[in-house]
Amino acid sequence: MAETDVDNGNKIGWPGIAAAAVGLVVASTTFAGNFNGWGVAGSAYIFAIAVGFAINLFVLWAYSELATMFPKNGQIFEFTKQGFSKGRFSGWGRRLAAGAGTSYWLIFGLVFSAEATAGASAMVSTTGFGSTILWISGILLLALFINLFGIKTSMTIELLLVAVMIGVRVLLGLSGFTGFNQVGSWQLSYIVTGLSPIEWGAVFSVLTLGFWAFVGLEFATPLVEETRNPGKNIPKGMLIGILTILAMGLIMGFGVMGVINPATNTDVYTGNAPQIAIAGMLLGSPGAALAGLASFAATLGSVNVSFAAIPRIVQSMAEEGYWPELFAWEHPEYNSPWPATVLTAVLFFIPVLLSGSVVELINAATVVWLLAYVWIFALAIKMRASHSTVERPFSVPSPIYAGGILLTLFVLWRAYEGAYNLIALGIGIALVGFVFSTIWVAVTEAEETTVSASTADD
Repeated sequence: MAETDVDNGNKIGWPGIAAAAVGLVVASTTFAGNFNGWGVAGSAYIFAIAVGFAINLFVLWAYSELATMFPKNGQIFEFTKQGFSKGRFSGWGRRLAAGAGTSYWLIFGLVFSAEATAGASAMVSTTGFGSTILWISGILLLALFINLFGIKTSMTIELLLVAVMIGVRVLLGLSGFTGFNQVGSWQLSYIVTGLSPIEWGAVFSVLTLGFWAFVGLEFATPLVEETRNPGKNIPKGMLIGILTILAMGLIMGFGVMGVINPATNTDVYTGNAPQIAIAGMLLGSPGAALAGLASFAATLGSVNVSFAAIPRIVQSMAEEGYWPELFAWEHPEYNSPWPATVLTAVLFFIPVLLSGSVVELINAATVVWLLAYVWIFALAIKMRASHSTVERPFSVPSPIYAGGILLTLFVLWRAYEGAYNLIALGIGIALVGFVFSTIWVAVTEAEETTVSASTADD
């Protein structure tokens, strides 16, 4: 038979995929980021959320199609390699693939520095103990330890963390809607204030936060080799994940805004850990403690998922000679890529030393992420022509991906108007990845040529 019962027992279904998708997105950065968005734009932030939701629907479809066409852990690396395996650019296919994979990996130095900083700030605010650096170090080490023991352990813990993260956010929203709080009853007028009139400049300024509210769904796709029936479970799990995130975000946002008017409490809504102050206003010190617990669970959950997914991209590149061979090694019992996971943990820590602003790190990371999505949409369109005979267990019409490119470029234009230096920074990070990979692949190709010539002479 094609797949044994034992194999099935070691693999995950759509709940694991949904947990991976939600586990990254429902992070401390989105906890803090969403409140910052409501604080700056008021209830009109819903338009930024709608744009972010739309882009990530395109992402869901594109990654599901490509991951089920090429069901390997390498994700963006594997897609690029396959996309340029033939045709006029096939000679550069290996370098493009290694560059895309490495640049995507580098993004997460910014992403998870932002996440670790948000979670650590919340814990310092809640407990009054230690420093952000101390909490960041502890969170990274704990998530690293969990992931050294395999994907099943990681995803089991992730499901528990996701339940805590979702439960606390929904609780905050419901405390506002029901009036069971220390502030007062829910007021529709607070919501209407943010829409009369709509301040589009403020909405455009928080487009990155609306996008960030969903970003990272595709983290489920590097788990494709560990998934049963990926053609069904990958898109199903990701769709359930994004709808869960949307519902939870709206319940929390509109529930809280109805009792704490962002128009008169902007300072409460902004900063690295506004969820602690807001929960304290609503539910007193127990609420602040609960928000602190949720922030810790959110950060640990996000970093946990990242350690389950991102090192496998590095491992996949190393297995095929696109990265140093050391990073291809995995533990024989737990099937975890230990060297790649440890290196990723080091990467996550570096930007923490350069910036302590969560929103600043989010904005910088979002640029690279948006550029990566444009690349993925373009690949999906290209492969309709170049790989038309490859089986597609899941697919959507190509014009949808063209819509994804246009919407993503719109966000880059309006969200970074006046701050195009961040786009330059994103492009610079991508170029670093491509330069490293081009040099490494060129060196390995030269060595392979030398060995082949030597063998021929013998």
